[in-house]
Amino acid sequence: MSIKEELEALVARYEALETAKEKVEDCLCYIDEAESYLPDGIYGSHHSEMEWSETLSQIEEEIAQIEAKL
Repeated sequence: MSIKEELEALVARYEALETAKEKVEDCLCYIDEAESYLPDGIYGSHHSEMEWSETLSQIEEEIAQIEAKL
């Protein structure tokens, strides 16, 4: 793979990660919003928020690695 192709692949990956990051952040906001509507005695899943937060961390780590390369 040429340097140009590697760079293009890196840029494509970065763009995909940025899009995923935005969507996961939206997801976390929707989880918080949904929980705010739950009546007393009804509880949301704290596991889902934890897992999506972990996914967000993975995305941010990979973005940071790409930025360090550039």
